[in-house]
Amino acid sequence: MKRSLILLGPELLWFLFFLLSCWLAARNTPPTPAGNTFLERTCIVGAIVAIALTFTVFLVPGVSRSWLLGRVIVAVVIGVNACLFKLIDGIDYGDSRNSGVMGLWIYGILAGGIAFIPGIIATLVLLSRHASPPG
Repeated sequence: MKRSLILLGPELLWFLFFLLSCWLAARNTPPTPAGNTFLERTCIVGAIVAIALTFTVFLVPGVSRSWLLGRVIVAVVIGVNACLFKLIDGIDYGDSRNSGVMGLWIYGILAGGIAFIPGIIATLVLLSRHASPPG
């Protein structure tokens, strides 16, 4: 396996998603109602899109697919939490509504599961078909 293929993995993808999350959270300084709403929606939609895009790393040729599946799982679990916490950190209502902002983490994790669980199942099915002998 080439070193360049190792670098083009889910970890790099999630690092880029984290940088995007940092940039989006920093844009909401000082916090505005519109910025807070945008970050709330980004927590939910962003988790679904980022997790779905993570499975595109299987399109890179020449990489061990079974090992890559383990890397995807670890990268998604760590990456989605880091991105969600960074986005949530950028939300500030300045009143008692701040106590419920961490509920977005649960929504983000549940929304991400919409893409993650079917992605894992589809990947396992494709890997089993690829590994079985023809005939």
